Amino acid sequence: MKFIHVGDVHLNGNFESSRGWNEERKEDVYLSLQSVVALANREQVDYLFFTGDIFDAPPTMEQLKKLDEILMGLKQTWVFMIAGNHDYITENAAYLNYEFSSKVYMFKEDKVKCVHSKSTDTYIYGYSYHQPQITKAVFDDIKPYKKGGRHILLAHGGDATHIPMNQEELKWSGFDYIALGHIHEPRVLADDLMCYGGSLEPLDRTETGRHGVFLGEFTKEHHFVKFVPISQRNYIDIYVTFEPDMNRIAMYQQIHEEILNYGIDQMFTLYLQGTKKKFEKLDYDILYEKYHIVNIMEDVIDEEYEIVQKRENQPNIVSLVEDKLKDQQDALKYALEGLQHD
Repeated sequence: MKFIHVGDVHLNGNFESSRGWNEERKEDVYLSLQSVVALANREQVDYLFFTGDIFDAPPTMEQLKKLDEILMGLKQTWVFMIAGNHDYITENAAYLNYEFSSKVYMFKEDKVKCVHSKSTDTYIYGYSYHQPQITKAVFDDIKPYKKGGRHILLAHGGDATHIPMNQEELKWSGFDYIALGHIHEPRVLADDLMCYGGSLEPLDRTETGRHGVFLGEFTKEHHFVKFVPISQRNYIDIYVTFEPDMNRIAMYQQIHEEILNYGIDQMFTLYLQGTKKKFEKLDYDILYEKYHIVNIMEDVIDEEYEIVQKRENQPNIVSLVEDKLKDQQDALKYALEGLQHD
């Protein structure tokens, strides 16, 4: 049996609107979701697990239809999904009324429910949010309902106001895999057993590192889970060091080459350092317009200032003589007299 675990997707969210990238980043999220469908078809996975916050807010019927159209591209995969604290199920939620054309099972109840998939003898457990905050430890003392088969838990949360969880107890609860959502960084809490899927795309500039999904497989002999990068873009910190002999063109070229090393479509925070000539100034507006730059941090020293600092920090000859001859008072006296005559 094969599965893909998808964490927080946040379809239709607002991303980097201050930089004017909101629509572009929204489209990136949909492209990454399509990449998940392609991966599922390529790997011939049996199940696709969404662990909450598929949408950034409770979805509309139209938004669910768009998701359904994408999931209809799956050739053989069944989809199981839960709602999280962002796309929680309201009283008249579209989640309750929409009928998927694709093979989707939505956990709609305000309690833990188990569904048995006979084709692989797999029991899938899920719980959806019906409000944005839940302080009750819903999964305390949870165990598989019966012996035999494989048992998968889909859960969202892990902090004080979003279903507190005792991770150590959950790890030993008897499930074959625990698919978690809510934390946007992909995390392996227990090898091949319990993972946070992370956000499919990085949602803000604090979410550096890789983003994607977990691909798992169960065989008679073993089971394993591995991370597969999916995101269209990542946030990357770049450090660019200038040399005193660089002119402005060379400085721009240095930045350009560093960006090309990671891919020009990625999103960058630039850390500029080193030394430059005082009159060589960069136009940051050019950089912001040409590249996906979220911030520029400068710690560059003007060459003239560096020279002055070196001079000011150099010890004078009187201090050197005094330090050298501090235990030879007569010699020190004659040496200082000689320096005064000079």
